Amino acid sequence: MKNNHATASFGNKLIGTLEIEEIYKPNKKEIVGKVFGTTDSKHPCVQNFLELHENMVSQENMDASKLYNVLLKC
Repeated sequence: MKNNHATASFGNKLIGTLEIEEIYKPNKKEIVGKVFGTTDSKHPCVQNFLELHENMVSQENMDASKLYNVLLKC
């Protein structure tokens, strides 16, 4: 992180640049349940998401649709 900015990526795909407003620890099991309809780690997308870093970042006016679209293509 530099000057409260960070790059956002999923795997090797760059999603964008964020102006960080908050760093937090999400409930990843809850997120995968809502996005993929399962929390079963045998599902490859669920497993990939659960292996991400503990902390996540947010920014004001964040367009989560880009992340959602990337998650669905895993």
